[in-house]
Amino acid sequence: MDDGFGVTFTKVFEADCLEYLVTGLTPAVEYSFKVSAVNFNQEGATSDVSSFKSCVAPHNIKAPWLVETTAQSVELRWESPEDGGCPILSFSVYSDLGTGLYFTNNLDAIDVENEPYKFSHVFTFSQDLTGQTLRFKLLAANEIGQTFSDDYLEVVLAGVPSAPIQ
Repeated sequence: MDDGFGVTFTKVFEADCLEYLVTGLTPAVEYSFKVSAVNFNQEGATSDVSSFKSCVAPHNIKAPWLVETTAQSVELRWESPEDGGCPILSFSVYSDLGTGLYFTNNLDAIDVENEPYKFSHVFTFSQDLTGQTLRFKLLAANEIGQTFSDDYLEVVLAGVPSAPIQ
């Protein structure tokens, strides 16, 4: 295995099995590996070099927060979570759409998922949801995996009140 700079290779494992878990890697660093086989005659030539970036799925994801709401729309913002060492590839905002059950509705996927550097969006609903309580969660993804926010935002959709009657 190299030192993460592609300079010095060091033997990190020698045994009679076909896999080894390397620990203690620095996130976001690309490490290179080469392998050789040994039999009773001697050690053979090393393989071509394979390189792997060390990272984990995004973590410490916070729920989006409310900017503005109407009876048929909600504007949400979110912050970039800890990326785990690999760049964030996409965000998704999920909602229960007022059911109080599961976060199964991926809202405006085309407008949000293809924009990894977009941190706000106005979600518009086709039906009047005045008085409905909707919950929202944020999902962040990188090349390793995806993770939901642990908590969620709860919003009651409401329009601007009418003028008082005299």
